[in-house]
Amino acid sequence: MVIHGTRLLTTDEVADSLLDYARVLNEFHRADTVRFPAVVDGSPRDTALALGAHAPLVVIDAPEALPVRLRGAGEAAMDIRRRTAILDDTGSVIAQ
Repeated sequence: MVIHGTRLLTTDEVADSLLDYARVLNEFHRADTVRFPAVVDGSPRDTALALGAHAPLVVIDAPEALPVRLRGAGEAAMDIRRRTAILDDTGSVIAQ
């Protein structure tokens, strides 16, 4: 992913769930902040990202493998998918 010129490397599962959540947030004109692990400047970092209606989000397929295992990536993707499902069903964001 590239956010304001910063390259974040995360798992496919997290990236896919972020894209889907961003789509649903846009649909309902909502915003939310999500947390997930990512590699930033070569180091694993806990990352927070504000997603919202009309906020640009670019996901680029990285040909290289992640240089480290990102702890908590599966759980983060599951939480993002949960938020997507709740919003898609009710139109309201439920935070963690």
